[in-house]
Amino acid sequence: MARARGLLAVAAGQTYAQAARASGHRSYQAISQLVSRFNQEGLPAIARRPGGGAPPRYGTAAQARILARARQAPDPEQDGTATWSVSTSNAPCGGKARGWSRSAVSRSG
Repeated sequence: MARARGLLAVAAGQTYAQAARASGHRSYQAISQLVSRFNQEGLPAIARRPGGGAPPRYGTAAQARILARARQAPDPEQDGTATWSVSTSNAPCGGKARGWSRSAVSRSG
């Protein structure tokens, strides 16, 4: 999701440096390269690539559940929050009881 956040930040008019900070990238060069790939490839540019970072620790089904929950707006009465954070989105997804760590929720996507 960090790549998508970076692209959306650039599309909203932020500089590459601002988009890098907003999406958790270390440098504006990463955003520059991402924008270039996106302009050439479209949406496939945001997919994981071989050798890019640590391998996923969660299967496709677990990632799909995390992403589906993140895309839903929280119900303040049921979820106890009006906005998602890493902590609040982890609990409805199953949290550590299901084997998902706090970092898994923030890395998914």
